[in-house]
Amino acid sequence: MKNKVFFTTVVSVLTLTGFLLSGCLAWKWTSFEWGNEIDQELQIVDFKGFSERVAPGWVRPYLKPTDVQRNYGDPVRVDKNIMIRWKIGNEEHEQVWTRAQSGLSKVLNGVTVRFIYQTNGTWRIEQLKGSQ
Repeated sequence: MKNKVFFTTVVSVLTLTGFLLSGCLAWKWTSFEWGNEIDQELQIVDFKGFSERVAPGWVRPYLKPTDVQRNYGDPVRVDKNIMIRWKIGNEEHEQVWTRAQSGLSKVLNGVTVRFIYQTNGTWRIEQLKGSQ
């Protein structure tokens, strides 16, 4: 009887371990990257529309999107509206998108989203395929 209980316990532990490891191997990271195409530093003063804090604070001049990243292991929810407010020097600007205009899904999981400040004074949002 003791051997049967021991065997059942070992099998249960091994099954659970295998299940947990297979879930960890399939972990999907959601990444947010920031780029700046102008020669001035930007300060992100307010950013809304995501369940996580994705804004970096400061974005240096001529920054490539892969230079500043924030990564999350859990899915990130996207609200119906996305708003970014930033400063260049003392001048404050704001841009608003709906989720549909941005092209983002309601829930982001295992993707990379890029926010790129363009030379025309607006932000561009890009959703790239898996970032695993």
